[in-house]
Amino acid sequence: MNATTNHSLAVSNAISCDWTFDDQFVDKLFSVLSIILNLLTCPLTILLNTLVMIAVKTKPRLQNVHNIILASMAGTDLAVGIVAQPVFIAREISHQTGGSLSMYCKLSTITLITTTLLCITSLFHLTLISVERLIAMKYSLRYNDIATKRRLTAAIALCWLFATINVTIRLTVARITVFFVMIITPVIFYCHVSVYFVCRRHLRKMKSEQNSSEATTKFLEDRKAWKTTSIILGGLLLSFLPQLLRATAQRQFSVPLLNSVEPLAFSCVMLNSILNPVIYCWRSRVIRHALLQLLGKKINNV
Repeated sequence: MNATTNHSLAVSNAISCDWTFDDQFVDKLFSVLSIILNLLTCPLTILLNTLVMIAVKTKPRLQNVHNIILASMAGTDLAVGIVAQPVFIAREISHQTGGSLSMYCKLSTITLITTTLLCITSLFHLTLISVERLIAMKYSLRYNDIATKRRLTAAIALCWLFATINVTIRLTVARITVFFVMIITPVIFYCHVSVYFVCRRHLRKMKSEQNSSEATTKFLEDRKAWKTTSIILGGLLLSFLPQLLRATAQRQFSVPLLNSVEPLAFSCVMLNSILNPVIYCWRSRVIRHALLQLLGKKINNV
């Protein structure tokens, strides 16, 4: 009887050790993958977003309200590549090399605060772009009077201010983040739905009436810019989806895998910063050519 009991305990311990080994292996695997992914994308994030900002700054053809907002949003994405990704990489390397718990906690806090600040700022920029597209499509005759550079500068400053307030009040950061998201989401939804109906109404009008080629060209450009904004918003939602699914599942189930996959899910959030300039280049021929020209000059100088 004792022999049987001892044998059962030995098997149980062996299974327990195997599970611990597997958990540690999976944890290390996802952590290493996230390090490699961020090491590869961090330089590209910095390069592409810097080129977008320089292109809008130096090319007069690109200096309209819509592109200026995109350049400001590229500034938030640039900060992700300069600050958030390197700190996150340092956190994961510290974790894998057996660094101190206090150092890991400090790096985690910096990563969380920085990423939260930049993500909220990006959401405010998307709200600003959505409102700008609504004004451009629905109030096209008054657009230049409404969307002035002074108002644009004030709006961008408010984006950073509200995002900073969100992170500064750390005791209630989760509640304030939810509060801002609850305000932002209906505004973005309303703007995109309104622009959709404006575009549909305008297209019907174009088919029944003769419009000047200049007016038609402007409408098509504005509609393309609106679609670009929709794609950027879709990319942001996709980048947040793995982390949201992981966090939701973690509240319902206690599975070690959900903790192990956290670095990779968190990396997806930061990868949105390299996705945005790719979308700009894909959707805008002018931005794409401007970036290629700047990149060609840098290569020739080297």
